[in-house]
Amino acid sequence: HVEFEPVDPDVERVRERGIAATRQLAKRQLTWLRSMRERQVVACDDADVASRVRRILEPHVAAVLA
Repeated sequence: HVEFEPVDPDVERVRERGIAATRQLAKRQLTWLRSMRERQVVACDDADVASRVRRILEPHVAAVLA
């Protein structure tokens, strides 16, 4: 059973709370991801990001399809 707060008529306050909640979620996700021993970090702005991700994923995809 989930209880919801009454709707806040202050749109700016709701917006700020939404932004804060999103930041908190992102921090929890990063903490969780950092705990993964086998993680491989690829910068999304690398020039060869697609080929790097493909090289990382190829063995895993092959194992699933085998």
